[in-house]
Amino acid sequence: MIEVTSRKFIDNAGVRFRDRKELPSDRETIQAYRWLRSGNLPVLFNSISGLILNRQALLSGRLKRTDTIIRKLRREKTMKLSSMDDIVGFRIIVSTRAEQKKVVDCLSNGLSVKAIKDYVDSPPASGYRGIHIIGAAETFLSGNREPTRFTYEIQVRTFFQHIWSTTSESFGEQVKEGGGSLEQREYLDSFSKKVVLFEENNPDFVQDEGLVPDGKINYFVVNFDKSKGVLIKTQMFYDAIVKALEYYQYLENLLSKNLNNEVTLLAVPHGEERLRITHLRYFRPYGRPEIPIEIRPETAIPGS
Repeated sequence: MIEVTSRKFIDNAGVRFRDRKELPSDRETIQAYRWLRSGNLPVLFNSISGLILNRQALLSGRLKRTDTIIRKLRREKTMKLSSMDDIVGFRIIVSTRAEQKKVVDCLSNGLSVKAIKDYVDSPPASGYRGIHIIGAAETFLSGNREPTRFTYEIQVRTFFQHIWSTTSESFGEQVKEGGGSLEQREYLDSFSKKVVLFEENNPDFVQDEGLVPDGKINYFVVNFDKSKGVLIKTQMFYDAIVKALEYYQYLENLLSKNLNNEVTLLAVPHGEERLRITHLRYFRPYGRPEIPIEIRPETAIPGS
């Protein structure tokens, strides 16, 4: 595997991908960088889960997929690969809007935090709601005696905000990245406003009873067919992260030319039933969740 020796080495590969002038080895460089950063995943997972141990919140973690990294580099022209916040990312689903605020406070006081992005009170044009915490963690680059600090991201969402996001993702990457039809955009905008209005009026309403973590961290590799909206396979590796990473890399390489397959490395406490909450779109037909009556829009989902 390629050795990652410096930020400049990482960023040069990112620039070539951004400019569509990548070398044959640049994809391997991105994968080597992700492998290096994977060492942060179990350490940070344990730190974050310890801070929210007594909260009504469920934590998951993942490495950002190679193709998603490349699309983000090409979409955000000034971004450096080594500064991309969410190479290592975590998602916390909470039971209430009030609990969301408490969890953010717990993490802000217990972690090394660089920034907090509040997309609940100040959502982007897409209608996405959630709070993102940008933290910093140290990693040793090959041949370096001193550690390098890289950022990571924690998304804190209520269960209803999570359902909105999952619905948006079910429309495809183009909608998630700001595109899609006018009908889809109007639907998601109306849906987003309905969620935030309900949560403002009902901050203590328990949106899901299953948001209590239990058990130790387990790693899963998920293979999902985006074109059919069908889960092909979920492979559990218990706490063996190296074996999970090896299988993850094998599947990524095997399916690198198949744009329909989404291969993801995920970490959750306990078993697959937790994935059915944190990544519920993998377990629903066409990735589309059931929408609770409290927030169900009056109009039908476009294309349904």
